[in-house]
Amino acid sequence: MAKRPIYWRKSSLLEEHKSLGGLGMRNIESINHAMLFNQAWRMKTCPNLLVSRVFSGKYPSTWFENSISGRRVNAASWGARSIMKSVSSMKGGIRRTVGNGEATSITDHVWVGDNRIKFKEHSSFVGTKPTWVSELKCSNHSWNASSVWSLFQSSTARRILAIHTSNRGTQDGWDWSQSSTGAYSIKSGYWFHKNTGKVEENTVSQFWSLWWKANMFPKWKIFIWKVINNAIPTKQNLRRRHIDVSPACVFCGKEESLAHLFRDCELSMRVWKSCSLGINGLAAVETHVGSWVKNFLLYFLNQDGNSGHRVVFFSSILWSIWLHRNECVFKGTKASAVTVLELARQWMSRWEVSHCLNDKVRITTTSPNKAWSWQVGVHSQGDMILIEVDGAWKCKGDYGDGRWSAAAGWRISRSGVEIKTGAQKVLASSPIQAEAMVVLLAL
Repeated sequence: MAKRPIYWRKSSLLEEHKSLGGLGMRNIESINHAMLFNQAWRMKTCPNLLVSRVFSGKYPSTWFENSISGRRVNAASWGARSIMKSVSSMKGGIRRTVGNGEATSITDHVWVGDNRIKFKEHSSFVGTKPTWVSELKCSNHSWNASSVWSLFQSSTARRILAIHTSNRGTQDGWDWSQSSTGAYSIKSGYWFHKNTGKVEENTVSQFWSLWWKANMFPKWKIFIWKVINNAIPTKQNLRRRHIDVSPACVFCGKEESLAHLFRDCELSMRVWKSCSLGINGLAAVETHVGSWVKNFLLYFLNQDGNSGHRVVFFSSILWSIWLHRNECVFKGTKASAVTVLELARQWMSRWEVSHCLNDKVRITTTSPNKAWSWQVGVHSQGDMILIEVDGAWKCKGDYGDGRWSAAAGWRISRSGVEIKTGAQKVLASSPIQAEAMVVLLAL
């Protein structure tokens, strides 16, 4: 019978994003859906490709829309069904971009924000409620403000009127809501699919964001992750997994647990007190060893940066305690605090050498050519027209509830002589849109 492997942590933790405390390992199902949807997105957004024309010729031209709404295509191949299924699984991140509005449903498509909208219950609108977004526009392709205000809640109406409309009557398009540019990427699709259905949204950890960026040996980073998550094969952890080993610590004879080995053992305490950090392990006996390690490292990272001496030395001591413990267990070496400190100094020297080499590589690979640059508002010759713009945006409540105001101002001058100025209130749902609107108005 084959031996079962030891699972130190759940796969859900290993697959979590590094900034959330995981290792960022890829989930096979999510990465498969993300890569399949990449093909579907490419065929939909690039209809002139040969593969797009072949696919739309074999299956209905509305296969993308049918997949979003959950309607299946009969007699489809396994590959086609997989692509269509990926569209259905990613539909929460797909949005409509409004052009002429003729192909965008008001209530069935996501085109305002990240969720579907609905009409308000008691509307003053007279007649049959519109179905398509084009019915909310005037003949010149601008919004019919009176209809929008009468059909929707004020917060939704403001967000609709803030959507810029083209007077050229362009076709409606598709947009990926998980990227700032609207373009799909496998990375954004993977994390969207993996996090779909989660009840609680995890927040980014300051410690893990700093730790993975630290200038450290990669194996130290993984080792510290294991220490914090109790994924080290200490004797206590091995016995919990029904592995028959002696529970005695090779340093002092007491039960070897994670906290005992790295902090509470007499030898470890002597090491921490004797080093330049001068840490007293007795003061934190009641603290979980993972939190104890994380608190010290976070303090050193905030104080000294990601290449600070203290964070490197603290990690090297933990690493050296583990190396010396293994030498005592497997080679019969005599336990000694002096040996641990000497190992820590040797690893510090290795890190300093590698750190200096990295600095030299960065210096030698820097391009000696000076980059061309220009300064806003300064010209050296000729007759130049200068356009100065500024957009202001203020949120009056929680972000996204529609209670905001925006304004735009611009000034046009030629060779230092003012030609024209202007200012007006605008409808913009974000500071970036306000800045874009003022540039458009000035031009």
